[in-house]
Amino acid sequence: MRAGELLMVSAIFSLDHTRKSVGAVEGDRCPVEKYIVATDTPQNLTSPGFPGNYIRPSACKWFIESDIQDGIIKFKVIKFELEGSPSCYRDYLDVRDGPWRLSPRLLGWCGVKPPGKTFKTSGKSATVLFQAVTHGQDKPGFHIQYWQAKNDVLPDAKAKYTVANFILGGIFGVILLVILVTLLFLVIIRNLRYTRERHLQHIRIYS
Repeated sequence: MRAGELLMVSAIFSLDHTRKSVGAVEGDRCPVEKYIVATDTPQNLTSPGFPGNYIRPSACKWFIESDIQDGIIKFKVIKFELEGSPSCYRDYLDVRDGPWRLSPRLLGWCGVKPPGKTFKTSGKSATVLFQAVTHGQDKPGFHIQYWQAKNDVLPDAKAKYTVANFILGGIFGVILLVILVTLLFLVIIRNLRYTRERHLQHIRIYS
């Protein structure tokens, strides 16, 4: 093979290798917003570039939802190591109990945390937010697992609670009705006595 052809082949291989490397990095970037349907089997959610250092800058959002009736989303922390900062204003992972950024917070972490923590939503959906600022320390990021499950609060338990409230409300209503009827009866009796006494006084005066 001639030197010129060898140089061209080397250049093409090098360019192809570079494209593949760039493509791998771009593929690791987390989505601006991604919708995920949870399954019964634990699935993985990681910072961009994991298990290597996470990519800067990053602003990622995952919306996770259960597709079963009375379903919830459960989470487990496998690894967590972000750059720490006061009030986690630089790099952070934020998990919300619902479909909105301002839904109640389940977890708001930065820095280094031990693995094994579990938590869950109260409803069918969760919003996961990850931010990494442009410049900062190199850290491996996070690895959490998520899956769907039936809500621990069973529907029949909710129904019993509702029926109990209904029964108590009915009893209270009956008692209140009896009191009102009794008061009305006493008022009527008093008016009848007053009318009778006035009538008797009138008879005495004119007899």
